[in-house]
Amino acid sequence: MRRSPTCSKAQGRARRIRLRPFREWDRPRSILLMTEALVAHQEAGWYPDAQERYNEETLGNMRYAESRSAAEFLAATRSVRRLKEELLSQLTPADVLVLPGAPVPAPLVAEATRRGDEPRPPVVMKLTRANGPINCSGLASVSAPCGLSQEGVPIGVQFVARTEATALAMGLLWQTLSDFHHARPPLAAHPAGN
Repeated sequence: MRRSPTCSKAQGRARRIRLRPFREWDRPRSILLMTEALVAHQEAGWYPDAQERYNEETLGNMRYAESRSAAEFLAATRSVRRLKEELLSQLTPADVLVLPGAPVPAPLVAEATRRGDEPRPPVVMKLTRANGPINCSGLASVSAPCGLSQEGVPIGVQFVARTEATALAMGLLWQTLSDFHHARPPLAAHPAGN
């Protein structure tokens, strides 16, 4: 693996590791998150009593969680636990994982609001795919800009560590050694609503 200029200047060592594709977290993570949200809304007395106040996406998430069986919830819990153990086994206390901030560049408004048949815009799952497993694993993460896509929209990198201090230190080092945080997208190139 070729070392990045930042890693070389910081006297760090890079090593390649194998991680399961983060898309494998999508279904079990969604079941757990939406079920937790459902329980919190029910305990607060908001759902179903005040469901008329919910937007389409939130109501869809509550109904999705209601339709999951106890067996599905337990299977999702086991899957997330196994995936978490695998992820943590790759990360020593001193390691910092360098991952994409998201698997896609920042979406334009039209893509971010397009729903299709799903209760959420399809791009939302993609945008949370890179950081959801990190959150479920109890790891710290700092996201930082690392340039612009060919379309001129921001792209990012995330630094993942076992501690907030380590992740923050890497984010600060990245910003000190790079100038990506000065990049500005060409706003005029994308009219409002696109």
